[in-house]
Amino acid sequence: MGTRTPGPRSAFGRLAGLTVLVVTFALVAPSLPSATAAGPQGGAAPGPGIPKPAPVNTPRGLVPRNDAAHPRGLATTANQSNPSCSDCAPPLTYSPNTPVMGGLTATPGEATITPVFWAPSGYSFPSSYKTIIDGYLTNVAAASGTNSNVFSIAQQYYQQPTGGLHQYIHYLVHAGSELDVTDPFTATDAGCIADSGFSACVDDATLQAEVHTATTTHGLVEDDAHLYLVFFPPGVETCQGTGAASGSNPCSTNIYCAYHSGFNDPVSADIAIYANQPYPDLNGCTDGINGPQAPNGDAEADAQVSLISHEASEAITDTFGAWMDAHFYENGDECSYVYGTPLGSTGVTPGPGATGTAYNQTINGGHYYTQDEFSDAEYFANVGDLVTPTYPVSVAGCLQRPYVYPTPTVTHVSPAAGPQAGVTNVTITGTNLTNILSVDFGTAHAGGWSVVSDTEIIASSPPHAAGTVDVTVSNPDHVSATTSADHFTYARSGSQPYVTTAYLDLLGRAPTASRLAYWSSNLDHGGSRTAFIANLTGSSTHVDHIITGLYQTILGRSPSAASLSGWEQKVTTKKMTTAQVAVAFYATTEYFTHAGAGNTAGWVTSLYHHILGRAPSASSLAYWVGRTASLGRTSVASQLYQSSEGRGDRVNAVYQQFLLRLPDAATRTAWAGAILTGGDDALMRHLAISTEYVNLAIIRNP
Repeated sequence: MGTRTPGPRSAFGRLAGLTVLVVTFALVAPSLPSATAAGPQGGAAPGPGIPKPAPVNTPRGLVPRNDAAHPRGLATTANQSNPSCSDCAPPLTYSPNTPVMGGLTATPGEATITPVFWAPSGYSFPSSYKTIIDGYLTNVAAASGTNSNVFSIAQQYYQQPTGGLHQYIHYLVHAGSELDVTDPFTATDAGCIADSGFSACVDDATLQAEVHTATTTHGLVEDDAHLYLVFFPPGVETCQGTGAASGSNPCSTNIYCAYHSGFNDPVSADIAIYANQPYPDLNGCTDGINGPQAPNGDAEADAQVSLISHEASEAITDTFGAWMDAHFYENGDECSYVYGTPLGSTGVTPGPGATGTAYNQTINGGHYYTQDEFSDAEYFANVGDLVTPTYPVSVAGCLQRPYVYPTPTVTHVSPAAGPQAGVTNVTITGTNLTNILSVDFGTAHAGGWSVVSDTEIIASSPPHAAGTVDVTVSNPDHVSATTSADHFTYARSGSQPYVTTAYLDLLGRAPTASRLAYWSSNLDHGGSRTAFIANLTGSSTHVDHIITGLYQTILGRSPSAASLSGWEQKVTTKKMTTAQVAVAFYATTEYFTHAGAGNTAGWVTSLYHHILGRAPSASSLAYWVGRTASLGRTSVASQLYQSSEGRGDRVNAVYQQFLLRLPDAATRTAWAGAILTGGDDALMRHLAISTEYVNLAIIRNP
């Protein structure tokens, strides 16, 4: 697993499904320059004017030697860089309309990997060497589709034809049958010159010719979904060009431990993809800090497994130049000689040259010690492994296997509404929010966001059409599930939500289209909220709405038209207040009979429940029964309805209706006194012109 370090965020992620389309890419191999100097870390040497590598016939992904003659660079924990690729410039970026391996004839990422052991007469491989390599390829194939090793990391990358969808790489490896060839090491032209200590040298042109001969002779396929790993026995040097190893002729003795490339068949124009895998030099092609590890007991074979991982991963993602960084380095290059923390040690006899049996990969039950591979998603999240525990520099993006992020959740958004123009600062509360790569309001990306903690993000809402959307957050592995708790509402333009809400609260109905247009325009152009609300509360419709509500809450029924008209006239002519109307309803025989069960004790008890929301004590009940006998029902109903407790409860109810909350104790007390003389309408008018009410209207009636 990667060492998790908080860092910059990006909207980049591997979040879409794996969609496979039938597509046609145009592959045009430009003519190659006469010589392309190879950088010491693999890829073309970076610099102004360097042309992009050709789709095929360009060796790249060179695993750099790390021996004393080619020392590791320096890195610090601050720069998160790979000391074995000081020129790497992540992240990897996609070259438009470029296929990945398998993307032309099979499934993107699909690869049949065939080991080709080239050993003419007089040359041979140690007995365990081929067995370990064959077993490794078999296990990698068997683990296809899992999320447990370095090959899984490539599934975040994709190909995309012009105007088409992302077609993500699948971890889909097939193990080809071992192919043993015995053709002599004869150069096709002048050839390369073997260094001292080597009995033969094979240049890249000769290697290409042998790959073509071998596939043709044995009836094997040359296409974009087949990779041929060519292994050389001890004593054989390889070079990219002819002549002796030099700065202009990269060889296995001075520059690289392996590379991959490809060519077009000169007759059929078929694509052949191959990798040059020399016999590993334990002094220059293994962990330079902890020494060669041999979890399977053969230091050279175990070292070769790591080189295979590097080249196969690069071939899958970048055979044709699909995924490279700004200096043309590939996913394997970014993590050369980065191993992370071992999972354990096999404890087998390590064999000659090995210093231990550590492993950091368990693949289909097999144990291997391979370099990490690069993840753009984790690079952006600033997550990465240590080079090794004894070289404690973490390299962002380098992982032993995909980091599995916990699923994020969104449990609350505040405010839950805003204008269609966006730019509302929204606090998103949830869980597992540390490594978020995207915040979305519906299908629109947030205008920006800041991670406050693992449970809180502040995001700026993007522009969006009116309506309610889900606010979701995404990390490299998961998108938060949608629930009612993540809803954010984009309101209608201007004052329309406010006008609609005021009409519903004060008149009990929505405005007509003409009234909505009139009042919204009035308010949007500087009109007074006070005047608007006074117009509503001063209308007969408002009085009808209040009286009808009293009928329904006190008597449990709607009024007749005649009754409603009579009571409305009394209120509008100021002969009665709405509080006096309420008291009159409580004192009626109708209420006394139905709510009070026709007796005074039941009537008093019912008043307590309706007006004060509680039952009377025995002493209070006895007191008010006596007062009713002496003063009558109207006086007792008025005293309870207009008591400080009764008025305080009505203040609470108006606050709940208009602001969806309760007032604080001091405010409740103040308004309980104010409505005694000003009536409940005074509080309604005060709340209905408040900014809080205007903002809540966007949520209540967007």
